[in-house]
Amino acid sequence: TPLVARAAASGNLVKARESICEAAFLAGAMGLLGALLLGLASNSALSLVLPPGAPAREFALPYLQIRALSFVPALFSTVGFASFRGVMDTVTPLRVALLSNILNL
Repeated sequence: TPLVARAAASGNLVKARESICEAAFLAGAMGLLGALLLGLASNSALSLVLPPGAPAREFALPYLQIRALSFVPALFSTVGFASFRGVMDTVTPLRVALLSNILNL
């Protein structure tokens, strides 16, 4: 957000766009890495918080594997919202969040 805001405030939209693209690339790379790690090692991750044989484990494992798929979209959403805030547009992220919550009902 600060890099985009600084570039946008100085009128350098090319630099603002570059900062957003860099953040989107990092979000994609880190989201993919996190999704793969959590998806492939979900049993190990659950072992950190649940003892073996815990009744919740039966429900937690599929939930965690499904949630691992949301890493990339969640990070892209964060980058998008931060980018809009960086150019002083807080209405568009609000509309996107409102629409996604309505669709989620």
